Amino acid sequence: GHIFVDKSGPSKIKATIEHAHHVLQDGTSLVVFPEGARTFTGHMGYFKRGAFQLADELQLPVVPLTIIGSFNVLPRTGG
Repeated sequence: GHIFVDKSGPSKIKATIEHAHHVLQDGTSLVVFPEGARTFTGHMGYFKRGAFQLADELQLPVVPLTIIGSFNVLPRTGG
C-alpha cells in the first residue's frame, strides 16, 4: 500500500501525518521519501521533517537507504 500526501493545505498535510501515525502504531513499516518530490537535477533535495518527527515521537528506528540511478530512468522533466 501507500499513503498519499495531499499537499493542498496544512490541514490535509496534518491529516496525512495523523494517518501515518496510526499506521505506524499498528506495527506497519513505512518507506518514506523525505524530500517530498523528485528533483529537477537528480541531486538530493532538502528533507521534510514529518517522517522524522513521527519516528522520534513513536520511538521507532530510522533505517537509511539510498536509491541510485532513478533520475536516469525517471527524470522529473514535466509532462
